[in-house]
Amino acid sequence: MSHVDGEKRKSNGAEEESLDLSQQFDDEETIYKAEGLEKWINKLLCRGDLSNEGFQARPVGFLDLFKYADRSDRTLIAIGMITAVITGSIQALPSIMAGKLTTALLERDQGSIDKDELWSRGLLMIKINIGIGITVLITSMTSNYTLKLAARNITSHLRNKFIKSVLRQDAGWFDRQRFGALNTQLNDNISRVHDGIGDKIGLLIRCVFQLLVSLIVCVCIDWRVTASMVAAAPVSCLIMSFMARVISLTTAKQLPLLDQSGTILQEAVMNVKTVQSCNGQQQMTQKYHASLLSARIHGILIGLWEGLFDGIFYVVLYLFFATALVYGGYLYYIDEIASGDVFIITTTLLFSIYFIGYISPHFMAIFKARVSAAVIFRQIERVPEIDSYDDTGEEIVRPEGHIKFENVRFSYPSRRKREVLKGVTWEALPSETVALVGHSGCGKSTSISLITRLYNPSSGTIAIDGVDIRKLKISSLRRLIGVVQQEPVLFNGSISENIRLGDETITQAEVEKACRMANAHDFIQKLGHGYNTNIGSGEIQLSGGQKQRIAIARAIVNNPPILLLDEATSALDAESEIQVQRALKDASRCRTTIVIAHRLSTLRDVQKIIVYDEGRVVEVGSHVELSEREGGLYSSLVKHQQFQICDEIESNGRRRSFERQESRRKSSLKNGKTAKISVIEASPPADLEYTDQSPQYGLLTLAKNCEGEYPKLISGLIFTMLRGLELILYVFALNMLFNIFRKKNAEWAEYSAGLQQVGFYTLSVGVFSFTTITLGVSLLNWGGENVVIKLKVRALKSILSQGAAYFDRPQTSSPKLVQRITSDSLNCKAALDRRFYNVVHNTLCTVIQLALTLVTSWQIVLAGSSVYAVVLTISAAMGRITQQALRRIQKFDDSPKLAVEIVENTRTIQLLGREEYFAEKYRRSLEVLEKEEKRIVLADSILFCVAQSSVYINDVACYTVGFLMIYHWDVNIANVFLACTTMSTLTWSILFVSTPLVEILHAIPSSNSLFSIIYEEPAINSNEANGKSPKVVGNIAAEKVVFSYPTRPEVTVTNGLSVNASAGETIALVGPSGGGKSTIINLLQRFYEPNSGEITVDSTEIRTFQLHYLRSQMALVGQEPVLFSGTIYENATLGIENADKEEVMEAFRLANAKKFIENLPEGYDTEVGEKGAQLSGGQKQRVAIARALVRRPKILLLDEATSALDAESERAVQQALDTAASGRTCITIAHRLSSIQHADRIYFIANGKVVEVGSHTELMNANGCYADMIRKQDLQS
Repeated sequence: MSHVDGEKRKSNGAEEESLDLSQQFDDEETIYKAEGLEKWINKLLCRGDLSNEGFQARPVGFLDLFKYADRSDRTLIAIGMITAVITGSIQALPSIMAGKLTTALLERDQGSIDKDELWSRGLLMIKINIGIGITVLITSMTSNYTLKLAARNITSHLRNKFIKSVLRQDAGWFDRQRFGALNTQLNDNISRVHDGIGDKIGLLIRCVFQLLVSLIVCVCIDWRVTASMVAAAPVSCLIMSFMARVISLTTAKQLPLLDQSGTILQEAVMNVKTVQSCNGQQQMTQKYHASLLSARIHGILIGLWEGLFDGIFYVVLYLFFATALVYGGYLYYIDEIASGDVFIITTTLLFSIYFIGYISPHFMAIFKARVSAAVIFRQIERVPEIDSYDDTGEEIVRPEGHIKFENVRFSYPSRRKREVLKGVTWEALPSETVALVGHSGCGKSTSISLITRLYNPSSGTIAIDGVDIRKLKISSLRRLIGVVQQEPVLFNGSISENIRLGDETITQAEVEKACRMANAHDFIQKLGHGYNTNIGSGEIQLSGGQKQRIAIARAIVNNPPILLLDEATSALDAESEIQVQRALKDASRCRTTIVIAHRLSTLRDVQKIIVYDEGRVVEVGSHVELSEREGGLYSSLVKHQQFQICDEIESNGRRRSFERQESRRKSSLKNGKTAKISVIEASPPADLEYTDQSPQYGLLTLAKNCEGEYPKLISGLIFTMLRGLELILYVFALNMLFNIFRKKNAEWAEYSAGLQQVGFYTLSVGVFSFTTITLGVSLLNWGGENVVIKLKVRALKSILSQGAAYFDRPQTSSPKLVQRITSDSLNCKAALDRRFYNVVHNTLCTVIQLALTLVTSWQIVLAGSSVYAVVLTISAAMGRITQQALRRIQKFDDSPKLAVEIVENTRTIQLLGREEYFAEKYRRSLEVLEKEEKRIVLADSILFCVAQSSVYINDVACYTVGFLMIYHWDVNIANVFLACTTMSTLTWSILFVSTPLVEILHAIPSSNSLFSIIYEEPAINSNEANGKSPKVVGNIAAEKVVFSYPTRPEVTVTNGLSVNASAGETIALVGPSGGGKSTIINLLQRFYEPNSGEITVDSTEIRTFQLHYLRSQMALVGQEPVLFSGTIYENATLGIENADKEEVMEAFRLANAKKFIENLPEGYDTEVGEKGAQLSGGQKQRVAIARALVRRPKILLLDEATSALDAESERAVQQALDTAASGRTCITIAHRLSSIQHADRIYFIANGKVVEVGSHTELMNANGCYADMIRKQDLQS
């Protein structure tokens, strides 16, 4: 996010404490703790001292998860819940049918009924099962589809509302936030809400009603056996409740740590050039790894709790199941219950309660959704003090632009003890141009922030046309004001769209008129698509001056009565600056203009100059008045920017030279071929179609990349496979009971011994399940957590090793890469954690049961297998549809990139008054994918309902064949019972696979996406193994360098350009914006490779150097300083291992930063905030300069290194840089020519070629392009 208030971050004497990385909420908002009845309920439910734990926000209630559903979504939810109730209610019936069939089989075995009676009963039950199967097919499909569709819609609403809420917040709130954390909330937390409000709710409802109906039916059959079994339900619920609370607490602790890692990831990827320039790849990767490790323990604990509590659940379940079997067997022996009724009660209740245990991950998903929803809802529902959506307030009907500050005092909300403005009073009359001047951090930009109501003053008033701005409607106020910021922010889209952000009602002719005024029309026309050129995410395809001119055009396009210019021409070359200043002078007519400038040459024509010093107004007057004031602050600032112009150049000669140069410039603009050359500087546009031709990486690739975790994963897999025996062991228990029932006429001693064996055997199955579940789930989750962390780190490491061209592709733009690492890693985890566990053990269960049934009755296996064949065919088809849709979403989903753009640039959006526009643009970006997402929902629902109904279809097929075999061939009844029961249980295994299998299918395209990042070969060869690393002296030569960006090869940026610098020399590159100056620095640091020509250091081609070593010999200070979250000291030592503290302190001193840092409460350990947000622009730049100096480079690269500094700081820093350049080769790019007049050699570069070269004196004597630029900047010309 770009900040209007450069000085607002001023930290001199700041008293605030460093921001906590996990801080997500307002300081005034309290932490929720359970109280009263709720606290005691928590204690009674075994929560113990967890009831005293605090949460960042009160966990939302279950129904509150749907509070942002619209009417259609509520209808879908109601239909889904009703059909889930129907599905759950009738799912208790198949066990009753199976029990009746078992009774018939036993009676036939004992000779109580004949074959015809057996067939008659069996046919009736089979018909009922067919009806149940069709009903479940319809209801489960409806329930799953409607709930998933509603979940998709609701989370889409949440994403829209979250973005709208972010756009609504005031600047004070943003001062306490980390943008990476906000994007993590948008991605991770809303994904968790989606995970918890879809089909998982249907599963819960279904299971609850299955249990209730089962209870009613079983009580009606025999309350005594039911009572012995049903006690497992409340105990199981208690276990699940305790697990839910423990895991929700662990998740609440994990979320802020994940937000922190998201912030680090976003900073590193979005500022990759700075990281690479400082050789900070390893340091940033280690920092990201450390943040992930801090959250890892909570992820591992979640898996441990899930496995442990699930294991306990199954011990309890089988304990009560064993009790019911034994007790039912006893009642059957004494003729108080039918044999089939024992099977009905025990199996019906077992599967009902079993489902409760099986859906515990889904149950936990809902708890996690409640925690995440609490965070999201608090953000959505926050109403800021300065609410840009507030429609109340006055409007100025005929604005004149009279601005008045009266005794204004101000402190930033994050540090209220430090006053930035101390009783400031001044006024700007209508149509007057007023300049605010002073040292960095004195309060100039803060004043602009107050005028636009990004903040409210602590006391005093600011009035426009006599009306206190706090009484004005915010949207109306900001429509009166056009703002051009120090660091220009453009948005993804065409140039025309960017300019129309200033006023969407303007015509194309008015757009072009504004661009002509801003001296932007000519270079825009040279672009391939003119005003329709897509300038891409991050505007990296334009030079700083080109971006600034578009921003100026956007500010003046709607003719605002007030114009605020915060270093509006700081990025422009002298010629462009003169043109833009003239345009701004014209634009300032009939409007009030407030100018902030460190380059005092821009202030000669302003009517009034207001000089700030330490938050107070110390001087007011015109340029002439203040310049002549002896001992005045403004006078001293002017003297620091004087030029030493050669006296021998006659003024008429100057004029003739200027006229000649103007003629040359105009003729070059008319030359189509030449004019097309100088349009792009930093990197190419993103409007070229990119086709992803990377190889496909599936789950096998994921399995091969689990180094170091194989012992855990293989051990977990072994226990998982052992768990696959559980259902077959359960079938053996039922078969044992069936065979005992066949011996009803035996002596009690023999019969009771058999019942005891059944009881002990069943209990041992529970202990077996406890062991395999606890170890299997926890080990897989532990290994999976580690694997995902390693993959994330490897992905970031790969990204940080790529050349700049990699980030120019739409599919691998920086915002897209951040989103891919975040979401793809979460999806890949499904193939490693509990979901994988469920698929493996149930699949193995299926194989074992098929083998067992094949031995007892191949005919029944054939019948059941035909059902499974249909199910698998449909599953494969639906899985293919899902994967294809997911790939299309990955390719075309721009919403994550847009969200990053909005969150990071909210300040600019608010100043433009375009909150609604961007909120609507984000909403449309989500709608683009609606068709694909609905296709996935439909495919998943078909897969789910087929798996659900297959249980009943399978029973129909198997029992039909079994009864036919008994009727016609008198086969062994016990074998038929075992085969049918096994095949029926096998279907439950398939059923349990269906839900996690869908999530694992989603992991396939995510695995491909993630590994395509990891395995991407850098286009720039790092030569780590065989590269040269000679002692560098510092001789640099670029010979006939031709370069065009890979995605726009037809546009030549440098056209045979040659420059050289001997060791210890300082050379300067000057010329119009977009001429190729910064491109030379990019090529020298090997962000790109030249098309032809050669660049050498000490006569050695730079491509033969070890890349890390080459960059270690250089240090870059860019035009827009980039700092990272962390301390000032950490930022200065980025990329340096074991830095010497004294050398670091000396670097701060040389960069004129030592004094302001030591005045901070935490000194060098002060947190700079994300993007260095806690420091002013000048302070950030000085820290960046110190970061360059501490590296003690042989080659110093300065790309507008002093552009953000005031005159006094610039002089001090320039002296430091002159000293630092001693013994070093220095290449400096500067538009402020006073900073390079002592360079050994100056190259004037235009249209990708060197036009002039020489020293300052030589070029002035030549009276050419450079001399013209000098005259335009000299204060006394």
